[in-house]
Amino acid sequence: MNTTTRIQPKAIDWLTVVSLTLALWLGASLLLDLVVMPCLSQAGMLHEAGFASAGYAIFGIFNRMEVLCGAVVVSGFLAVEGVSHRPVMYPRVALVLAGLLLLIPLAYLYVLSPNMSALGLSLNQFAEAETPMAMNLMHASYWILETFKVAAIGSLLGIANRT
Repeated sequence: MNTTTRIQPKAIDWLTVVSLTLALWLGASLLLDLVVMPCLSQAGMLHEAGFASAGYAIFGIFNRMEVLCGAVVVSGFLAVEGVSHRPVMYPRVALVLAGLLLLIPLAYLYVLSPNMSALGLSLNQFAEAETPMAMNLMHASYWILETFKVAAIGSLLGIANRT
């Protein structure tokens, strides 16, 4: 008596993967923006000489994690559109928002973080530390992108869980 049992692999539920990734991304972003950075600012570390390089290292790691989350979200919505038995309500809106969400951490990683770190680096240790005007503009653009990112993540969570 020779019986073989075949175990069929379970299909990936891409909407669950996308929802979990978006929730992780949102939580990590809010933790960094609303807890870590205000604590560092309150402690006076933002005005220390070595903070530019430390900030670049911290944000470099976090931005790479965000790029990974963005890639998972885009891939997940593409997979849902292609193979899922549970289609989303607004597939084009979801794909456009997911694509924009991927572009935001890429802009952080390759444009904002290196430029902000370069502006914050003090090459003369005897000079008094002052914030350049360009740094204020970059901070404003960061917060505008961050606000859009949080709103887009919330919208995509709503789209992914509406099915």
